[in-house]
Amino acid sequence: MSNNDDHNRFVAKLLSSAISGLNDFEGFDVFEYGNDDGPEKVDIYIAKGFPYSDLATIATIDLACEELFIDSEVQYYGVNLCAATEGNINDMCSILSTCAFFIMKDKWEIYPGSIFPNVIENYDPSLKVKHVLFLSPFCWEGKLSSFFYRERKEIFLQAVPITQAELDFAIEHGTDILEEKLLSQAKSIFSLGRNSVIL
Repeated sequence: MSNNDDHNRFVAKLLSSAISGLNDFEGFDVFEYGNDDGPEKVDIYIAKGFPYSDLATIATIDLACEELFIDSEVQYYGVNLCAATEGNINDMCSILSTCAFFIMKDKWEIYPGSIFPNVIENYDPSLKVKHVLFLSPFCWEGKLSSFFYRERKEIFLQAVPITQAELDFAIEHGTDILEEKLLSQAKSIFSLGRNSVIL
């Protein structure tokens, strides 16, 4: 783990309890991902078989230690990213870490409904999903809620890969309407190879 060991253990335990319902769950791994274009590093938690047997839960556990900026102002809370993914776990971990590096290095703004454009397009142009939409977590029955660590609030935001058609729809109609359409097909949106819900 990184220099934030106590914090990371706390978040990993919280994640484990939330997704498994067990206080002593140990069926997870933590891997460090580094930025190829800079010194940034992020620790990513991986637990296979959650929230469904054919999925994996992945999440940053130390990103929330970084300062978060919105409208060039430092926020009072921190954000960790999470995702449920089907298929190649490393691909989604790489995408999630890339999003984290944009937040850490380039101070990209993140909040429910924010979209990070072209993150997946730049990672693998062959995929139909190209961008990443961030939503309040919806896969873990509301258990990945906000919490406090040493009096500082932290939240999770769920990364959802979206297609170009879905991005265009969100720009025209808003991310709330896109979220409704995505959630209406929630069990089919976890694969990076999925088709668009907007035709």
